[in-house]
Amino acid sequence: MPNIIAEKTGIYPTHVSTTLAQLSKMNIVVCLTPKLKKGKLYDLTKEGRSILSSI
Repeated sequence: MPNIIAEKTGIYPTHVSTTLAQLSKMNIVVCLTPKLKKGKLYDLTKEGRSILSSI
């Protein structure tokens, strides 16, 4: 959830949402609940998991 990421990192929620949208376009994350206006859930894609394991 973007709001939880914002709380944990101190980053503005709008910046988190923008970043998640960009990562989604890059096929790094996928939104599991795209129809929700608030409280969207995201997960890493296979490519995202590969990137995470390499860093």
